[in-house]
Amino acid sequence: MRSGVTEGLIWLVVTGLLLIDSRRNPVPWELVGGLVVVTLAVAAIRRFPVISLALAMSSGVALVFDYGGRVPVWPMLLMASVAYCVYFRHRTRQTETRGRLRERARIAADMHDSLGHELTLIAVRASVLQVSSGLDEQQRKAVGELRESAAAATERLREIIGVLRGPPETIAGLIARSEASGMVIKAKVEDVSPEVEPVAYRVVQEALTNAAKHAPGATVVVEVTRTGVSVINEPPAAPSPGLASGGHGLSGLRDRVKLAGGYFQAGPRDGGFAVTATFRETT
Repeated sequence: MRSGVTEGLIWLVVTGLLLIDSRRNPVPWELVGGLVVVTLAVAAIRRFPVISLALAMSSGVALVFDYGGRVPVWPMLLMASVAYCVYFRHRTRQTETRGRLRERARIAADMHDSLGHELTLIAVRASVLQVSSGLDEQQRKAVGELRESAAAATERLREIIGVLRGPPETIAGLIARSEASGMVIKAKVEDVSPEVEPVAYRVVQEALTNAAKHAPGATVVVEVTRTGVSVINEPPAAPSPGLASGGHGLSGLRDRVKLAGGYFQAGPRDGGFAVTATFRETT
């Protein structure tokens, strides 16, 4: 049933009961006040549910007066009807929101499975071609640019998928998920400002990804403060599998941190690798 029809029926029924109840009240205040409250409460259900519920609850004042043994029914029906409508509309919005989020997640999964796979294949084939014999320097440079473009497109796709999937997880959630996958992480995470948190998250994410690729089994020390991020992995406990990396991730992070007004560094440190980002402290 359409909400407008439902609201109209509520108004008619409650107003009818109000007319019946107020006929036995010699003072007209119940009829006049009741009509005002019922009309405003019903009219506000759709756009101002909180105000509507407050008006309906205010009609309960009529219940405290003595009517010679009569108990007015219309305030109770108004409160129950408005409360049900507000609850139903809230549940409907929640259902619609969950449906939109599921559809966005489905689209993100389809993009990841199809486009992500194809872009990865392009990057891998370009890497193989780049090191093969028979290419002159200009051709090798062109293949290298193709590989970097494929890596850049893959990174951009990951960002789009993150938007489609909804609000990102927290840095603490990212670390917990990485630990659950087998990484050894020593972490100290403080609250960061909402402006910096998305960039800090990407710094930690990329650094953990690189550590998992190139330093399997190494302990990773993560420190996140209001003014910076530091991710340092110790020397690998086992030989690196030698997974190919275009280095685009770190380059992209440098640009992100710079746009956020910060300073980015990444490089070897004591046999391991360190990624740090420093931000201006916000007040």
